[in-house]
Amino acid sequence: MAIYEHRTNEEKGKQIMKKITANWRYSANYDSKGKGRIWVMWDPNNIQFIEMWKSNQLIHGKLKIGKDYGRNWKGSKTEIDEAWIAMGDYNAVKGVEDRKSENPVQEVEIRDFRDFMLNNGMNELKYIGRNFTWTNNHVWSKIDRAIVNAEWMTTMNQMEVVVMEPFISDHTPLCLQFEEINAEGPKPYRFYNYVAEHPDFLQVVDKAWSTVTRGEGMERIWQKLKAVNIELKKMHTEEFKKVRETVRTIRKQLQETQEKMQDPNHPTDLFDTEKELRRKLEKWVLIEESILRQKSRTKWLKLGDSNSAYFYACMKSRTSTNHIKILMTQDGKLLQNDKEVEEEVVGFYKKLLGNADEQI
Repeated sequence: MAIYEHRTNEEKGKQIMKKITANWRYSANYDSKGKGRIWVMWDPNNIQFIEMWKSNQLIHGKLKIGKDYGRNWKGSKTEIDEAWIAMGDYNAVKGVEDRKSENPVQEVEIRDFRDFMLNNGMNELKYIGRNFTWTNNHVWSKIDRAIVNAEWMTTMNQMEVVVMEPFISDHTPLCLQFEEINAEGPKPYRFYNYVAEHPDFLQVVDKAWSTVTRGEGMERIWQKLKAVNIELKKMHTEEFKKVRETVRTIRKQLQETQEKMQDPNHPTDLFDTEKELRRKLEKWVLIEESILRQKSRTKWLKLGDSNSAYFYACMKSRTSTNHIKILMTQDGKLLQNDKEVEEEVVGFYKKLLGNADEQI
């Protein structure tokens, strides 16, 4: 648990933390210019928090949680290559939808923070609950965030941030909600652009479309599309199954071949082997990037830049955003069970069907 902007001196802070955390351990940043305003508290029986460094604006711990507040984001660049989450009050909006007030958000207000996120490959976790996290009763803003790097997205399970009730505070607490493993249903077939590059693509589509079907009009077209779908799915399974594993295998084979070539007396056929492995690796890496780019819907990067890790992180972020595993009802109750979420959604739309709304 972390608390920031508490405005409590060090002696009083020790007394408070002993009362609210009991046998927990804590870290504070009172050493930074004597103006400590962040507490990080953890249960040593469940969490090991290793403090790495701290300043008057943040406490950074090994892998677990980092706190930051209202800093200047211009030109910021992280040097962290491990799974990393930065959670707290950034005192910055990321888009026009992040503030509700008489004064609209200006582009200059969001540029530095957006550049910081892009330059460091950071993604924002999905939010559940309130749209805004701070207010002074005149302005409502979303400035409290949980952002993660690509390594976090690729190694950690999907998770969501629950925006809780503020009670007497001007900020709303954020609660990190870890994903519970649920049974997945059947997945629909998705067409990926790289399939169209296959030399037999047009032939397979033409053959499937020429299949004799029954019915008339749209029913006949639907049956032809279904036949094409079956054949493309079969091609995908036979030709492009387990792309990531294929890339790893070819890369390992290429590395082993190049290690053998360091021997001056290596067989001459290794040159041809290396050339063929390079060609295969280039082909499958482009296919992998194409898949991840299409899944992530990332538009501003081009293929060929080897951004697979970033694409994969964006893909997981988008999947988490589109997946509803927690739902807040109109009376503020959080539903976290798949069955409860399903019943709430079905019940909501059942109320809409057959009811005339006086105002649309």
